[in-house]
Amino acid sequence: QQLATSLNNMGGNLLGLGAPELAVPYYEKALAMCRKLFPESKYPVGHPVLAQSLNRLGFVFQATGAVEKALPLYQQALAMRLRLYPESSYPAGHPDLANSLGMLGFAYQAAGSAEKALPYFEKALAMNRQIYPALPPGFYPVWRQILRQGLLCRLPSGLD
Repeated sequence: QQLATSLNNMGGNLLGLGAPELAVPYYEKALAMCRKLFPESKYPVGHPVLAQSLNRLGFVFQATGAVEKALPLYQQALAMRLRLYPESSYPAGHPDLANSLGMLGFAYQAAGSAEKALPYFEKALAMNRQIYPALPPGFYPVWRQILRQGLLCRLPSGLD
């Protein structure tokens, strides 16, 4: 798992330097390693590290403009996180689950499907409000960006 972490760190460094294309192979190798470390036969509901690796590779693909490659990775991460953090055990939701919902929303938005993106954004917002009820409205800057990009006509109540 340490090697997978190091590969992710290299990818993150390259991404931070503005070279997402160079980061892709590192994230791909990290995901391949995580799939071997956390096989479905041993982890039938998945593993948080594997879900995170799926999200990271999806993010870097999206950063390169390859949204069509990002979407299935985000969908796999969301499906896994739904199994890892079921509503019966996490009635308010889970931060990783809210993250997956938001990432999938942004991918659909980038693909030009605002109507598909909106329900994911709404679910992520509702979950974040449940998880972090004491945080001030300014904690939700992502929703201001969504508003600026025209996905919502106005901010949801309480976020003005």
